[in-house]
Amino acid sequence: MLGGVGINSSKNHGTIVDDDDIKRATGVAVVAAGTTITFTTAFATINYTIDIRCYDASGNNIDFTITNKIAAGFKVTTGTIDVTIDYVCVKI
Repeated sequence: MLGGVGINSSKNHGTIVDDDDIKRATGVAVVAAGTTITFTTAFATINYTIDIRCYDASGNNIDFTITNKIAAGFKVTTGTIDVTIDYVCVKI
């Protein structure tokens, strides 16, 4: 785990895809200033794209920063806690 709150992509999500080429989840809760997303199956390298939507309970977009990107996951930091993210990661 990278630090912060560990989120395993097999739990706490609506839709999940986690294979060698793509990782996708919806409805991931960000409940701490820095939340770590940990894939069930890591990518072979860190050569992947990340597309994220971060939003509050009203559906308003929330600013975020991605840090600590590794093959096994990444960390999302927002200025607001108790938000939700949907993400898609695709191997390059």
